[in-house]
Amino acid sequence: MPFELPPLYVNPSFSWGPPATEVSIDGQPFQLHFKKTPLHAVDWLPGFQKHLEESANVKPGAAFRDVIEKNERKKFDKPDNKNRKATNYNYSQSKQRRTYERGRKIVELPNTVPILGETAIYAEFLQHEMLKYEHPPLPKVEDLLSCGHPFVNDNAINSASCARPRPLDESAYSAAYFERPDVLDPHMKQLIHENAGKVPLFVTTDEVLSLIMSSYFSIHPWHVTVSSPSRSLKLFVLEKDVDSNVDRQWVSETAPKDVAPTEDDDIISERISSLGEESTRVHNCFIKQSCLRSRGTVRLSDRVVKSTFTDVHPRFYRYRRFMMNVDTPSKRYDIIVRCEVDAVERDNSLVRLFGLLEQCRPGSTSVWRKELDSNKASALPMSYSTNKAKITRWIALSHLSSVNFMKIGLVARTEKDNRIDPEHHEIVSVQSEVPLVLASHLGVRVQSMWAVVDTIMQKIMEDRTNDGDMVLVKPSGSYKILLAEKQDDDDDDEEEEEEEEEEEQTEEEDD
Repeated sequence: MPFELPPLYVNPSFSWGPPATEVSIDGQPFQLHFKKTPLHAVDWLPGFQKHLEESANVKPGAAFRDVIEKNERKKFDKPDNKNRKATNYNYSQSKQRRTYERGRKIVELPNTVPILGETAIYAEFLQHEMLKYEHPPLPKVEDLLSCGHPFVNDNAINSASCARPRPLDESAYSAAYFERPDVLDPHMKQLIHENAGKVPLFVTTDEVLSLIMSSYFSIHPWHVTVSSPSRSLKLFVLEKDVDSNVDRQWVSETAPKDVAPTEDDDIISERISSLGEESTRVHNCFIKQSCLRSRGTVRLSDRVVKSTFTDVHPRFYRYRRFMMNVDTPSKRYDIIVRCEVDAVERDNSLVRLFGLLEQCRPGSTSVWRKELDSNKASALPMSYSTNKAKITRWIALSHLSSVNFMKIGLVARTEKDNRIDPEHHEIVSVQSEVPLVLASHLGVRVQSMWAVVDTIMQKIMEDRTNDGDMVLVKPSGSYKILLAEKQDDDDDDEEEEEEEEEEEQTEEEDD
């Protein structure tokens, strides 16, 4: 039905609000409303009904159906819950429900290095943005030298299953035996002497570089020291410190809050730090148990030297140069990485070994022992959701070493008399994977890893007035990676010495 809108009402000067007189269209009065005024479905009907009665001379209500009935009116009424008074008639039940639905608070580990207010922050990397970094051309790789004779992999351990688990030998475990040598070993120093000065050069280990490559999934705190022995040669050394958490193998680091470990757990063995120590021990013991006593001989480069590392677990080391941004001379630099190979097969295939510990609290039952034998293929994808940082780092380690296989041992706590023992463990399965195939199955992109490395390295190379050491820090409870100035501990030591001297002087004066 066509109709014409009335002319727009304009307020007279020095006045506001709706018109004082009645407004009508074709003799029918109507009322102006604000936009927020609720209009009911029958507001227009009385006037229209009056018009029909006068024109058709019919009985009231006979010309149309009145929708003002209570049940019909509810469909058009919009309840105003904003100012409605909430009355809780069952307080105890409501409180219990709120407590259950409230998010579980996770107490994190303390920072590995202090980040003070006066600390200079050179760069800040948001973890959710690091996932979007792109680095299409992968770096070119060159093997510079190799050293060491790796153990031969023991394939008998592959027969471990839930029905016939293999006990993990932890009797003669020593953390010092599995320590990695310093990055500036004699072989690395020789390579620095040969390659420094041509382009900016970074030297590090695969243990440190893999942590940076997977840092966008990190939850727990860690730090890496960045030193520059020669700024003129643009030489940078990335290494771990004592208590930097670089060598820790965390458990369920990326698990949801309702199952993630917390540092204030009532059970000491279930705390983040305790699980980290237990998982690191399990990881190292699995590597040792997966190797035979016999050694293999591998030649991967023209330059083979004798290993100088003693009193540590024997490994095969590859010193590899990754040439970054070869097609862009202004951004060109090299990274020399000391990469490790844990074992070799009898056909000289290279293998990296990893031990994955299941999180199983006392009083609960092991999920792996129930489901692994019937659904073995889903074990790693299910574990990846709660251990993204660790498994992504393992893929990065295997990629840097360019191994043929990565073998992951699934290790569970021993169950004895319906009790879970966190001091003893069993290997319930061993899975052998090709690194790049596993990465594609889990959605891990190697290009994104190198993009993260390139972004951080470019920030490290920027010219600064301060030529001191830096630290790459993952703060506790933060979703950022910081490149910050390294705090000098000498000032604190000097202050303590001065205080001690003052105390001694006051004591002598009193005497």
